[in-house]
Amino acid sequence: MITTSFHALPSLMTLYTKALFKRNQKQLTSLPKLTLKVSDFAINMVQFNQYMESFGFEDDKKIPAPFFYLATQTSQLYLLTQMEFPLSPAGLVHLGICFEQQGALLTKEWNSSSAGNYIVMSIVNQRDSKKGLVFDIETEFYGPDKSACLKITNTYLARAIKVKSDEGLPILCEFNHEANSSAPAMDSSITLNPHAGKRYAQLSGDYNPIHLSRVTAKLFGFKRPIIHGIFLVSKAYGQLHNKLDAVPTKGVFQFKSPFYLPGSGQISIHREGQEGSVHVHSKKQSHLHGKVELG
Repeated sequence: MITTSFHALPSLMTLYTKALFKRNQKQLTSLPKLTLKVSDFAINMVQFNQYMESFGFEDDKKIPAPFFYLATQTSQLYLLTQMEFPLSPAGLVHLGICFEQQGALLTKEWNSSSAGNYIVMSIVNQRDSKKGLVFDIETEFYGPDKSACLKITNTYLARAIKVKSDEGLPILCEFNHEANSSAPAMDSSITLNPHAGKRYAQLSGDYNPIHLSRVTAKLFGFKRPIIHGIFLVSKAYGQLHNKLDAVPTKGVFQFKSPFYLPGSGQISIHREGQEGSVHVHSKKQSHLHGKVELG
């Protein structure tokens, strides 16, 4: 296990530079079981307040689960740039994300490094697919009482890499993509200008070149910049909070196709009892599918 303090982590820009120059190791047969423990973890309240305003969350006493993805990007990139990890982070494709939450996540419990909160992040569940190696990064968040109150599972693809799969693992958390026809849709429009990726990068710290400009996106095979997948997840969570007045206890989201900038589309939400579904789509493409369990 790699152990460090939250305040001892390098800056995101330092890690991005390291990630851009890292290359895949040859003759890869499996991924190492890497684990990172980060102590004295706390959220940045300036970033948190900007996030809440940007995505329309109305209750600033509770932390939406997707915000914790932003808050742990440095930790995740730190893990992926360790010498023991054999893949280049720059070549990974983010396939999906899952949130499993135990109770409300309160700002007063997560805004101070003296509270004793910590996270444990692990690379797990390697499996083979037609497109390459798929694996998960699981992050567990431990609150003031030392019990796990949130788990985030990110699923990534390393193209053209083949390894032996761990047994019995699906490519992604599986769920039915079809909306329940008996539940009316609650639709809202989403329109993003060419600079939306830059603005979100300033908020999140995620300066991946594919999100920033037409020139930098083309270097990585995209015709135009694309918005961050977590941006769409955060938009969907904001709609769930405000339209359904409910906090998801579990959310599973799959990224389907790039949302190019500038662009426009729809966020469609269905609710059936204590379950809900989310679909972000434009005229020709589906960009995000999600399913949530509501508390």
